[in-house]
Amino acid sequence: MTDTPEMQFAYVATAKALTAIQGRIRHSDCLELATLTLRLELPAAARAAASQFLDTVNHSPEAAGCALRDFVVAMLPKEDPAPTSVATRNPVPQPNEQEATASDHQLAPEPGKSEPIEYAWQSRADLQ
Repeated sequence: MTDTPEMQFAYVATAKALTAIQGRIRHSDCLELATLTLRLELPAAARAAASQFLDTVNHSPEAAGCALRDFVVAMLPKEDPAPTSVATRNPVPQPNEQEATASDHQLAPEPGKSEPIEYAWQSRADLQ
């Protein structure tokens, strides 16, 4: 999932933004964000957001963190990609609402028919 520069930037920038919001940002955190921003091929807007964060984080870390976090949220795609299986990276099959499998029919008893009593507690009147 971190195969794109935008996602790599999003992960690191979010971590640094949340650290700044908590007031625990260190110079090494700023250096890591600056290094990553220079190393990756990012859109100009992402570079500008990182630059603005680095310029303002020393004076008001909470505001700088909120601004960077808001940029990252706005930068991410609005739609979630199709869910994938972690083991196979294949799309997870989505059940069709119109199709019912045999196991779906076995879960609920037919109307008017009750399940056979397997245990004595199932026949208690106070549980009916």
